[in-house]
Amino acid sequence: MAKYSKCFSVLNAIQQGTFASHRAVEFMEEYMLDLFLQQCYFLQGVGHMEKAIASFQALLEFNCFRPSQLRDLNSLQDCILFFEAFWDSGVARIGEPGALGWATILAQKSGQRLCQDIQEAETHETMEDNIINGLPSMTTAWLQIEALREQHHWLPWRPSADQSESDCEDLDRLVVFDDIKSSLFELKPERLQFELVLAFLEFLGVDPLPVHSSCSYQTYRRRHVAALTLSDVVRVPDASGRVFVGDGVNERERLHGRDSFVRRVFSQVLPRFVEPGLTSLLTLAWLKFELSQLLSKPGTKTEKQKVKDAKRRAKDLLKAEENRNNFALYKEYALSEWLLGNRIDAERVLETAITVGTSNIEDDCTRKSVLCSLYRAFIELQLGLKLDSEADLTLGRMPAGNRNRAMCLLANFADGSYSVQLQTPSSTHLLKLQRWYEHELESALTDPPTPSDSHLVDITCCSSYFAYLLHGVAPAAAVFDKVIAMLRGRRGDLMQAALRFDRQAEMSSCQFEAVTIAYVKFMLFHSKTTVSPLRNLRQILYTALEDFPNSNDLLKVFVNMESRSHISGHLRRYFDHSCPLSGDLIPWVYAIHAEYQKLQSAATTVESRRETGVTHRIRSLFQKAVESAACKHSPAIWRLYLQFEVQQQHEKEAKMVFYRALRECPWAKVLYVDAISHFSADLQDIVDIMTEKDLRIRVPLEEVDLLLRNARLAKEEEPAREADIC
Repeated sequence: MAKYSKCFSVLNAIQQGTFASHRAVEFMEEYMLDLFLQQCYFLQGVGHMEKAIASFQALLEFNCFRPSQLRDLNSLQDCILFFEAFWDSGVARIGEPGALGWATILAQKSGQRLCQDIQEAETHETMEDNIINGLPSMTTAWLQIEALREQHHWLPWRPSADQSESDCEDLDRLVVFDDIKSSLFELKPERLQFELVLAFLEFLGVDPLPVHSSCSYQTYRRRHVAALTLSDVVRVPDASGRVFVGDGVNERERLHGRDSFVRRVFSQVLPRFVEPGLTSLLTLAWLKFELSQLLSKPGTKTEKQKVKDAKRRAKDLLKAEENRNNFALYKEYALSEWLLGNRIDAERVLETAITVGTSNIEDDCTRKSVLCSLYRAFIELQLGLKLDSEADLTLGRMPAGNRNRAMCLLANFADGSYSVQLQTPSSTHLLKLQRWYEHELESALTDPPTPSDSHLVDITCCSSYFAYLLHGVAPAAAVFDKVIAMLRGRRGDLMQAALRFDRQAEMSSCQFEAVTIAYVKFMLFHSKTTVSPLRNLRQILYTALEDFPNSNDLLKVFVNMESRSHISGHLRRYFDHSCPLSGDLIPWVYAIHAEYQKLQSAATTVESRRETGVTHRIRSLFQKAVESAACKHSPAIWRLYLQFEVQQQHEKEAKMVFYRALRECPWAKVLYVDAISHFSADLQDIVDIMTEKDLRIRVPLEEVDLLLRNARLAKEEEPAREADIC
């Protein structure tokens, strides 16, 4: 941490102009934000989650909630002195109950102190007692209590009114101002403050908004510094489930009280942004977070109640006055209803948004863009294009009724109608519609992209669907090909230093990728609903992967399509070529995933312990992956490699993998915890290594041993006490 502190100190001095030998480079604040995120994920990796959360809270309060009278201070150190008084005051900070923000606290000169939840602490102690009273083995008890404390003690410890810092039982939970002081720096552009908020939400396990292309520098960096689990690496925006059999869910989703904390972050930061586009995106992220609860399969009564509460909160977001004209929220809600099987409700939401909501928009261009987005969603739902799982797109022809209704919706949109009433267009009308879509597409291609505008993607899809329903798949594909050819010519290499943070290049790349993914999904839909060879789809997919080799969506479609074949040549040939050339770990993950699928299917016909060619192939892929620069320092890949060898019951090889992983990722606590769960006899040795590496251990082995001995003594004395009572 001393190196991070030194680095921030020097960068702050350069940014303030007090470092005489160096001048600030372009995109200085962006690089400092990237370094800050790397530091927070490092803190999480070594077990200091409280310090990571506190660092995020401090930087957000320092930039998003800074009092207006302090924004013009020339000296960063003077501003930090004022902030120290706020931090040490004990008032609630962002994400905590009753948090008002630094500016409001300074204006009111008072604030609500954060009180520790005594009932929650008692519940946690009861859960630990239940673990000990079950008299598990030493290893099991340590793993369960360590995990339990990580889930409950992830927020910084704060003394209540009648407590002081000396009352903290675990000093590592206490985060003082000196711990976060060196990480404070200025983020003046509102866009960078927005990036910080999104990064904090992603750190808490919220699925990120697709604001960056899969080939961008920001996406590349986030994926590498955050890759502790596979859920940090593979983010596919659908309900298809886990990528690997046995892969755990996002570990941050298990944090006790995380959902309430995330909701408070959303509600507290939303009023701080002035730009409408950023506010709209943040509200959309909040709605998606609530809707993600609906797509889970509730089992217990408590889980069912959580789903009901999430649906109520989602509806409250839609009803809020400031969101009445945010039609992206209505579209997202309709899609979630459709995925849940509530087709009538989904259609009703879209019909209301089209017929009632858009009539209130005065600007013609804005109204057309909003209508295009809503009509596209409605048409895709009618055709079945929005349903991505294998069961949703079954083989067989499309019902004619859906085709007819989709064509009527396309006609209504071109006519500028706010109605979704069905009226089949005549032949003359169809010719006019065709010319209209061609003209609109040409106009959209000449307009520059904007951060929150997806009009080019929407009009491309609508034009292609119109050509598909009128003439067939070839003209529809020609529409996509034309747009993709033009977008490919505008694209720049986002990994180059000059374009890493170029907003125009980033937006063009996002448009290009969105159109490419829509094209692939459309061709996949066509291949599943008609009898057609896979050759055309495969060629389109290969071209798309050349443009975006690290796209989760494209790689998922590719692996699922090729895995249905008993011949692995296409898959293996592609990954053997692309993985060594890629500087990212995503292709390696999907190459291993494809072989895992083969291994699972072979397990039904081959004895599970028997070595097969697929087993050797997976081991070879792991060996090549961990030797590559892209995966060498990725704990997620090492964890999967370790799990694979354990599943193959090769304990000696698994231990070799573990010690190799420690050489490359000595800071990743999750590796040590995995090894303890696999090699229970080596508990003491592994904990000793953790202590030597200064990793955070929340429950000492001596404490667990003492608790277990007391529990056993109590168990042995219980018959004697019962005899005395009798």
